[in-house]
Amino acid sequence: MKICFCRVDNRLLHGQVTNAWTRKYKIRQIFVVDDELCKDDIARRVLMLASPARVNTRVCSAEQMTDVLQQKEVCRNNAKAAILLKTIKDAKRLFDKAGKITDTLILGGISCGIGRHKVCERLFLSEEEKRIVKEIAGKYHLRVEHRILPGDVPVDVVRCLENGG
Repeated sequence: MKICFCRVDNRLLHGQVTNAWTRKYKIRQIFVVDDELCKDDIARRVLMLASPARVNTRVCSAEQMTDVLQQKEVCRNNAKAAILLKTIKDAKRLFDKAGKITDTLILGGISCGIGRHKVCERLFLSEEEKRIVKEIAGKYHLRVEHRILPGDVPVDVVRCLENGG
Protein backbone atom coordinates (compact mmCIF):
# COMPACT_ATOMS: atom_id res chain seq x y z
CA MET A 1 0.00 0.00 0.00
CA LYS A 2 1.31 3.40 -0.92
CA ILE A 3 0.12 6.25 1.29
CA CYS A 4 -0.36 9.04 -1.25
CA PHE A 5 -1.37 11.63 1.29
CA CYS A 6 -2.15 12.16 4.94
CA ARG A 7 -4.59 15.04 5.36
CA VAL A 8 -5.96 16.92 8.37
CA ASP A 9 -9.40 18.40 7.77
CA ASN A 10 -12.05 18.76 10.46
CA ARG A 11 -14.70 17.63 7.96
CA LEU A 12 -12.86 14.33 7.34
CA LEU A 13 -14.62 12.73 4.36
CA HIS A 14 -16.42 15.31 2.21
CA GLY A 15 -16.91 16.31 -1.42
CA GLN A 16 -13.42 17.73 -2.02
CA VAL A 17 -11.83 14.52 -0.77
CA THR A 18 -14.28 12.13 -2.42
CA ASN A 19 -13.97 13.86 -5.77
CA ALA A 20 -10.84 15.94 -6.29
CA TRP A 21 -8.31 14.25 -4.01
CA THR A 22 -9.24 10.63 -4.73
CA ARG A 23 -9.31 11.22 -8.49
CA LYS A 24 -6.04 13.16 -8.58
CA TYR A 25 -4.13 10.45 -6.72
CA LYS A 26 -6.19 7.46 -7.97
CA ILE A 27 -6.95 6.47 -4.38
CA ARG A 28 -8.39 2.98 -3.85
CA GLN A 29 -8.35 2.93 -0.03
CA ILE A 30 -9.25 5.68 2.47
CA PHE A 31 -8.50 5.33 6.15
CA VAL A 32 -10.42 7.75 8.36
CA VAL A 33 -8.41 7.71 11.58
CA ASP A 34 -10.48 9.01 14.47
CA ASP A 35 -10.60 7.33 17.88
CA GLU A 36 -13.99 8.86 18.81
CA LEU A 37 -15.68 8.18 15.47
CA CYS A 38 -14.50 4.60 15.74
CA LYS A 39 -16.68 4.20 18.87
CA ASP A 40 -19.78 5.97 17.47
CA ASP A 41 -21.63 3.51 15.24
CA ILE A 42 -24.23 6.04 14.00
CA ALA A 43 -21.75 8.80 13.17
CA ARG A 44 -19.50 6.25 11.45
CA ARG A 45 -22.38 5.00 9.29
CA VAL A 46 -23.32 8.56 8.32
CA LEU A 47 -19.73 9.34 7.36
CA MET A 48 -19.54 6.18 5.26
CA LEU A 49 -22.42 7.46 3.14
CA ALA A 50 -19.97 10.03 1.73
CA SER A 51 -17.49 7.35 0.66
CA PRO A 52 -17.01 7.08 -3.10
CA ALA A 53 -18.32 3.80 -4.54
CA ARG A 54 -14.99 2.96 -6.19
CA VAL A 55 -12.98 3.46 -2.98
CA ASN A 56 -12.74 1.10 -0.02
CA THR A 57 -13.19 3.25 3.10
CA ARG A 58 -12.41 2.20 6.64
CA VAL A 59 -12.82 4.06 9.93
CA CYS A 60 -10.24 3.07 12.51
CA SER A 61 -8.45 4.23 15.64
CA ALA A 62 -4.83 5.38 15.64
CA GLU A 63 -3.92 2.06 17.25
CA GLN A 64 -5.75 0.08 14.54
CA MET A 65 -4.11 2.17 11.79
CA THR A 66 -0.70 1.45 13.28
CA ASP A 67 -1.51 -2.27 13.17
CA VAL A 68 -2.59 -1.98 9.51
CA LEU A 69 0.64 -0.19 8.57
CA GLN A 70 2.69 -2.97 10.17
CA GLN A 71 1.06 -5.81 8.24
CA LYS A 72 3.48 -7.16 5.63
CA GLU A 73 0.78 -8.10 3.12
CA VAL A 74 -0.62 -4.57 3.31
CA CYS A 75 2.82 -3.02 2.82
CA ARG A 76 3.44 -5.13 -0.29
CA ASN A 77 0.10 -4.18 -1.83
CA ASN A 78 0.53 -1.44 -4.46
CA ALA A 79 -2.93 0.07 -3.95
CA LYS A 80 -2.90 3.82 -3.40
CA ALA A 81 -4.27 4.97 -0.06
CA ALA A 82 -5.08 8.15 1.83
CA ILE A 83 -5.27 8.81 5.56
CA LEU A 84 -7.74 11.39 6.83
CA LEU A 85 -7.55 12.91 10.30
CA LYS A 86 -9.79 15.43 12.05
CA THR A 87 -7.18 17.36 14.05
CA ILE A 88 -3.48 18.10 14.21
CA LYS A 89 -3.45 16.37 17.61
CA ASP A 90 -4.80 13.24 15.88
CA ALA A 91 -1.98 13.47 13.33
CA LYS A 92 0.60 13.72 16.11
CA ARG A 93 -0.95 10.75 17.91
CA LEU A 94 -0.80 8.64 14.73
CA PHE A 95 2.77 9.62 13.85
CA ASP A 96 3.88 8.99 17.44
CA LYS A 97 2.36 5.49 17.29
CA ALA A 98 3.22 4.50 13.71
CA GLY A 99 6.33 6.56 12.95
CA LYS A 100 6.83 8.37 9.66
CA ILE A 101 4.10 7.21 7.28
CA THR A 102 4.43 9.86 4.59
CA ASP A 103 6.75 12.70 3.59
CA THR A 104 4.04 15.36 3.61
CA LEU A 105 1.23 16.21 5.98
CA ILE A 106 -1.49 18.25 4.27
CA LEU A 107 -3.54 20.68 6.34
CA GLY A 108 -6.85 21.32 4.63
CA GLY A 109 -9.97 22.79 6.21
CA ILE A 110 -9.25 23.71 9.79
CA SER A 111 -11.93 26.03 11.13
CA CYS A 112 -11.14 29.46 12.46
CA GLY A 113 -12.43 30.24 15.93
CA ILE A 114 -11.63 31.45 19.40
CA GLY A 115 -7.95 31.03 20.18
CA ARG A 116 -6.93 30.49 16.56
CA HIS A 117 -4.75 32.87 14.61
CA LYS A 118 -4.20 33.23 10.89
CA VAL A 119 -1.07 31.38 9.79
CA CYS A 120 -1.54 31.83 6.05
CA GLU A 121 -4.49 32.43 3.77
CA ARG A 122 -7.41 30.19 4.84
CA LEU A 123 -5.49 28.47 7.67
CA PHE A 124 -6.00 29.31 11.33
CA LEU A 125 -4.20 27.47 14.14
CA SER A 126 -4.08 27.64 17.92
CA GLU A 127 -0.75 28.11 19.71
CA GLU A 128 -0.81 24.42 20.66
CA GLU A 129 -1.41 23.39 17.04
CA LYS A 130 1.45 25.62 15.89
CA ARG A 131 3.74 23.94 18.43
CA ILE A 132 2.62 20.47 17.32
CA VAL A 133 3.16 21.28 13.62
CA LYS A 134 6.72 22.41 14.30
CA GLU A 135 7.36 19.39 16.53
CA ILE A 136 6.16 16.71 14.11
CA ALA A 137 7.72 18.44 11.09
CA GLY A 138 11.10 18.34 12.82
CA LYS A 139 10.80 14.95 14.50
CA TYR A 140 9.56 13.10 11.41
CA HIS A 141 11.21 15.26 8.74
CA LEU A 142 7.83 16.13 7.23
CA ARG A 143 6.83 18.86 4.92
CA VAL A 144 3.64 20.34 6.37
CA GLU A 145 1.66 22.14 3.71
CA HIS A 146 -1.70 23.81 3.40
CA ARG A 147 -3.92 23.05 0.41
CA ILE A 148 -7.68 22.90 0.08
CA LEU A 149 -7.70 21.24 -3.35
CA PRO A 150 -4.96 19.12 -4.94
CA GLY A 151 -4.45 21.71 -7.71
CA ASP A 152 -3.79 24.53 -5.23
CA VAL A 153 -0.24 25.80 -4.86
CA PRO A 154 1.07 24.18 -1.64
CA VAL A 155 1.85 26.65 1.15
CA ASP A 156 4.72 25.65 3.46
CA VAL A 157 3.11 25.93 6.91
CA VAL A 158 6.39 25.68 8.86
CA ARG A 159 7.84 28.54 6.83
CA CYS A 160 4.71 30.61 7.52
CA LEU A 161 5.10 29.91 11.24
CA GLU A 162 8.77 30.90 11.12
CA ASN A 163 7.76 34.14 9.42
CA GLY A 164 5.42 35.09 12.24
CA GLY A 165 2.27 33.29 11.13
